[in-house]
Amino acid sequence: MRTIVLRNAYFLGVMGVASWGCAVSTDVVDLGPFPSESGELELDFANTSFRRGDNEVTVCVTERRSGEPALGLELEVVPFMPSMGHGSSGPSPSKALGDGCYEFQGVVFNMPGTWELRTEISGAFEDSATLTLSVR
Repeated sequence: MRTIVLRNAYFLGVMGVASWGCAVSTDVVDLGPFPSESGELELDFANTSFRRGDNEVTVCVTERRSGEPALGLELEVVPFMPSMGHGSSGPSPSKALGDGCYEFQGVVFNMPGTWELRTEISGAFEDSATLTLSVR
């Protein structure tokens, strides 16, 4: 038992040193695909990571029933930090990339902690979705 505890302590110590100084790395809780609030759409964030500061975000939206790309949408994302009770900047409007994918520029995470990307969907569908992630 003592050997296992020491090995775990060593591993955690090494991982702590390895990650020390990585102030812009993130652990993403769930990138998707995940259902929208109504369940009619599925969102998949194409980003493999988010970082503290300015981010470019890409999300692809499909209709859950057909599996086809959801076209003719307008999306807005608002970065929101629940523990602070506010977001970091105004909503970022989307730019349609085609095939149901949308891009956002200037999505800012001001500080480390748990963040939400609150996504409002309008156009062919009226819906919303929230992605929760952790920024270090």
